[in-house]
Formats: sequence, C-alpha cells, structure tokens
Amino acid sequence: ALNGLPKMGIGNKPIDDGNYLFSEEEMIAFIEKEPNAEKYFYRWYGSDEFLNGLKRYCLLAQKIPKAELETMPKTRELIEAVRLFRLKSKSKPTLQLADSPTKFHVECFPQSNYMVIPEVSSERREYIPVGYLNNEILASSLLRVIHSSDPYIFGLVSSKMHMTWVKAVAGRLESRFRYSNELCYNTFPIPDLNQKQRDNISTHALNVIQEREKYIEVPIGDLYGPSKMPKDLKSAHEQLDQIVESCYRSKPFVSDEQRLEHLFK
Repeated sequence: ALNGLPKMGIGNKPIDDGNYLFSEEEMIAFIEKEPNAEKYFYRWYGSDEFLNGLKRYCLLAQKIPKAELETMPKTRELIEAVRLFRLKSKSKPTLQLADSPTKFHVECFPQSNYMVIPEVSSERREYIPVGYLNNEILASSLLRVIHSSDPYIFGLVSSKMHMTWVKAVAGRLESRFRYSNELCYNTFPIPDLNQKQRDNISTHALNVIQEREKYIEVPIGDLYGPSKMPKDLKSAHEQLDQIVESCYRSKPFVSDEQRLEHLFK
C-alpha cells in the first residue's frame, strides 16, 4: 500500500473441487457418519455468504493430527478426491499441490479479528459493506482481507471518499464493482493525519458499527441495499463522511467530482 495502510490480501483458495465445503445440512449429515470431524469444521464466508447471510462450512483437514485422521475414513476419502482432482489440472502449481492435498492453494488464517470487503458488490450501493470476522471464521478468496481490526481503518474504507475512489479505479464484473487490493486499496490517497484526526475517525466508525448491531438479524447486503439503509445507519455514515472529508480539506465537498479531483491531485 502506498498510503501506509495495513496489508490487504485475499482469503483462502482451496482448489478442492468443493470437497471441503459444505452447506449446513451437508455438514450435519457428514458429522453423523464421522463424529470426530465436528471440531474441524469452520464457518466459511465468501462474497455471497457475507452479503446474504448464507451458511457454509469448511472442513479444515490440515488441522487433523495424522493419528486421528487414520480413524476418519470419510475424511480420508475427501482428501483423496482432492488429490486426484488436482492431478488432473494443467496448472503446474496445482499439480505440485496434489502432493499436499490438505493444504490450500492460498491460505489465510489471521491470528486475531480482521476486516473483509467483498470482491464483487452492486454498483447501486452507496457504500460497499465492510465487515469484521473473528479468527475462527475462514474467508474465501472472494473476500478481500485486511489484517487489522482497527476502527480507524474501517472508517477510511467505509467512507464516501473511498467509495468515490473505488468508482473511478475499480474493475467491473458486468456493471458491479470488482474490488481490488492493488487498484483500489493500495492506491487510495490518504493525507498525513495526526492522532486526534485518527481518533475522531475511529469514534465515528464505531458509531457506524454500533448502529449496524441494531440490525444483526438482517443480512448486511440487505442493510446496505439501495434505498434500504435505515435512517440512523445512514446518518452515522454521513457523520463519518464529514469527519473523513475534513481531513482532506476544511471546505466541504459538494460533489463526487470535487472529491475525485482532490484525490487525484
């Protein structure tokens, strides 16, 4: 990142032909046949699961001790299916990965709480939803992962200034935004901020998070849907926007054109 922000990467990319991924019903059925597997299932979030509240799970076979794995024939069948799937690939890295079938092609296991941004999000949303996950939840490669839980960072990437930048530089999937760590996050221009400014952004970011918690049962994609954002949440975002924008210049911006012109300068 050119702006001093903590590293953003992608979530886990198993290349497993779906063998390690389960719906809730599939997980329950598997555990009935192999009870020892239960403690190795982790909640799995991709863009769809994050935005729409869908439940999906991943069997993290690499965490199973070798001696215990010998007593788990159903799990060994999955591991063998992954190995054979990778051996059919024309990609050299995937072929090499067949020798370690419990490992993912890309692995992302944060040690503490972290933030995520969906790779693909509707262009009709005023803000791309930014979420917090704990380290017991696995993010897929369809989520961009920020290795931090700092509300200051949350405030910056949840702001209208950041959205203005994303609209200008992000790739597209059809008309939807395709968020990139290299194009969107690493290049986002941020002025030099003092500690008081950072703390002020953090305070208003926490206000946004607090308002969101009132709607914990609502999928975040719906909460940020066009014309669906609750008034109190929208107000909290607007207050955060004002604080972030005041860090760029004292005179308020009146349009996205002004914001973008200032950012490029």
